[in-house]
Amino acid sequence: MSDSEKRRLFLIENIYDKDVEDPGEAIDTMSLFEEPPDEKAQALYWGSLRTLDREGLIYLHSGLSFDGQSVVITEDGRSFVERLRAMRRDPAQQRRAAQLGLLQWLNGEEPQGERYLNVEEAANAVLFEYARLPVERFWEAAAALKRLGLVEATAPVVENGNLPMKAKITDEGRDLVNSGKSMEDYVREQRQPRNQVSIGTMSGGNFAFDAANFSQSSAGNTGSSADEIAVLLQAFAEALPVLGLSASQQEEAGRDLETLQAEVQRANPNKSFVKARLTETVDTVLGAGNSMLGLVLRAYAMKAFADWGVPIEAPAE
Repeated sequence: MSDSEKRRLFLIENIYDKDVEDPGEAIDTMSLFEEPPDEKAQALYWGSLRTLDREGLIYLHSGLSFDGQSVVITEDGRSFVERLRAMRRDPAQQRRAAQLGLLQWLNGEEPQGERYLNVEEAANAVLFEYARLPVERFWEAAAALKRLGLVEATAPVVENGNLPMKAKITDEGRDLVNSGKSMEDYVREQRQPRNQVSIGTMSGGNFAFDAANFSQSSAGNTGSSADEIAVLLQAFAEALPVLGLSASQQEEAGRDLETLQAEVQRANPNKSFVKARLTETVDTVLGAGNSMLGLVLRAYAMKAFADWGVPIEAPAE
């Protein structure tokens, strides 16, 4: 995040908090700071205030000097801060930010990946929308990135929630950072062929749905039962745009799948929770259109969960 963006968020969030204390009242700009900024900083913050005013997030009352300015937040400004803070609290957004942030931090600190670094230090250095993330998100990120081959990590520590405490970047992780792509796009491009699987007796061969946003062949044997569950969840996630769901249904199902993907990645996932949550998601998919793709995915889910030791009951006809 650039310095200008940090100033912008600092100002709008402080203005929002001041407005909560005294709604609708003009706010003296100097009251936004614990210590009065020097002249250079004042000039920079003045530019940021003018940007916020142009964006319609605040109404800026001009004065003769910086310390004579006052501002009023607009409804758009309130909505902006509330959306920003909701995004920061979103577990899925936190996981994405921690994973990419950890990769970028490891690449910056030790680009050759010659030594393991303490993941906790990344939590002190990485900001997500000008806010810090819980250190637990970075331990989880190290475990997830290790499974993707993007980092090497030390053995899980029981006292640390069975998550690793140190990691170093791999060549593949460095390639991702240097590519400038999102983690989802990069991993999909690099790993997609490895996830092609076959339903075999269920469908008589490979099942591949021909749609731009769905490239995952669904079911078969990918290795361990947990791996099959992970492939299943990824298949559902990629299929969402072509399942005929409404925008709200697709958004809700996407959030549920992200929660499930995070749970499955844990060393000791709660199988009953995963089963119950996925069953609800499948019911939503089938209830929205009873599509052939949804039926195939449900069949795969029943097989994968049976192999995992948590069988899903067949729905009543």
